[in-house]
Amino acid sequence: MLYLQYFLSYLIIVPTAMLCLMPMRNQLRFGLHRTLLVEIPGLLLLAAGAAWLNTVFPLGENDLLFPLLAICFSGYRWSVKAPLFKVLGVFSVALGLLSVLSNLSQCIDALLGLSFSEKTDMLQSSAIFLCLGCVFVLLLANAFLRYGSRVVDQPMPRRSWVIITALSLALFVCNLLLRPVHDDIYYDRGQMMLQTAAYGTMLVIWGLQTAAFYVTIWDTKIAMEAREQSRLLEMQMNQFDSQQRYIKTSERTRHDFRHSIRTLYELYEAGDYHTLGQYLKQYVAELPVKEITTYTGNTALNALLNYIAHICQQHQIAFQVKVTLPDVLPLSDVELCGMVGNILENAVIACKRAEERKIQLTILVEGGVQLYIVAVNSFDGYVRERNGTYQSTNRKGEGIGLSSVTATAEKYGGVAQFYHEGKQFYSNIAIPLAEDELSDNVKTVENKGSSGKMGGVKRRK
Repeated sequence: MLYLQYFLSYLIIVPTAMLCLMPMRNQLRFGLHRTLLVEIPGLLLLAAGAAWLNTVFPLGENDLLFPLLAICFSGYRWSVKAPLFKVLGVFSVALGLLSVLSNLSQCIDALLGLSFSEKTDMLQSSAIFLCLGCVFVLLLANAFLRYGSRVVDQPMPRRSWVIITALSLALFVCNLLLRPVHDDIYYDRGQMMLQTAAYGTMLVIWGLQTAAFYVTIWDTKIAMEAREQSRLLEMQMNQFDSQQRYIKTSERTRHDFRHSIRTLYELYEAGDYHTLGQYLKQYVAELPVKEITTYTGNTALNALLNYIAHICQQHQIAFQVKVTLPDVLPLSDVELCGMVGNILENAVIACKRAEERKIQLTILVEGGVQLYIVAVNSFDGYVRERNGTYQSTNRKGEGIGLSSVTATAEKYGGVAQFYHEGKQFYSNIAIPLAEDELSDNVKTVENKGSSGKMGGVKRRK
């Protein structure tokens, strides 16, 4: 009977694991169903082993809690591809719920008068705990699968996940310290109801906290997308204005062309070659200059690159670009331009402070399976780093641009690396492509820039 009590108590790790895996359904290494087929038997064995240890050895109630959580977290971390801060965030949210349900189940048990206060007779409490866990998993399954995965898949700053992790762990520790294990809870009905109400309130707080986190993340996502779309629209409008100016100037030049030909012919007939040369020189100088460069067939990215090229021209920054894109990409134009735009904006800011001003960008498909975005820019040599992460030099904390680039790359199973050598800063992004998404007709357009072909671009795989 004692073994069964402990086994039912530890069996809660199964529904908790399912709650943790649901938001990560798009980040799992082997898919949701295969992961569950592997992990559920393992968790059952783990619960059986922990119950046996509690039965055979004189262990305290929570002596195996933290080792068990460490084992479960290690297995969870291995089964997903998401970054550590997201894994820890989801795990802590489930842990917070687990701690509240554990205390709430004991209060319900006391109210119903099913168990005694002795630790050897808590079978009903353990059964209530397990039932509550299963019920909440069923109630939350759709929300965690649908909305939880949305949150996990979004390229959000790390600090948002740190906040939800801290709040959830605080709730867990609070419930651990307030666990109702005193004898008087089974004899004082007023205290029973008071504690039940307290843990019910904590459950509501957990729900509101989780919902608020989702709303905050989703609102931030919408704001970021709106900002990126607004920036793209502005760049495309600038490109449109440049094209309109070119068209109008070209029309005027073509209209005046017949008069220019007549003047040239008359100067030739008169033998006034000096005046003829001066007229031709002036005519060539007034020819319209095309302001739009075709870097790629992707109109959104082309508008972005022309916008950055215009800024670089204003600040005497050498801007060299080579773009090779397939017809179909796994990420949207907004996401692609968001990544490239954040990298190039940081590069422009860094170049403004440097003596040598140069930006090199390469976007290519390598081996038919990887999209690489590689950028190199000069800077003044000053960087701020913390725990291997580059911090913004304009504000406190991690740079939002680089964290957004990293999150977008990881969303599609890719990686983003940033490092510097001397006064050169390197940004390397690799995103896997499905082979059926690659086009056989991939066109490459290279802009050689002011200093010739691109060179010196380093890539870390």
